[in-house]
Amino acid sequence: MTNGDFKPALNDLVKSVPVVVGDQRWDVYVLGLSLSGPDWLVHAAVIGPDSYTFTIPVPRTLTVRAIARTVLDSVVDRMVDKMIEGANRASHAAGDLRL
Repeated sequence: MTNGDFKPALNDLVKSVPVVVGDQRWDVYVLGLSLSGPDWLVHAAVIGPDSYTFTIPVPRTLTVRAIARTVLDSVVDRMVDKMIEGANRASHAAGDLRL
């Protein structure tokens, strides 16, 4: 299944939050939550130029707003890391990234 195939299927199930990292747009989908000890495990999918799934641990004592912020921060950090890895492989300076 290609990235283009995932997006319509996910949009029927859950709403996405658009995130722009550099000049790339990514759609973040929260697919579910699981309780594991003192943490929530947030299961998310990110679809953009490529697609990824993440499981992000979040302390269950946080408010819903703080959980959302933690998830978005984690996703953006990982996307920036991926962009830097790609830029380094292509021999570009990481300083060229616009955030």
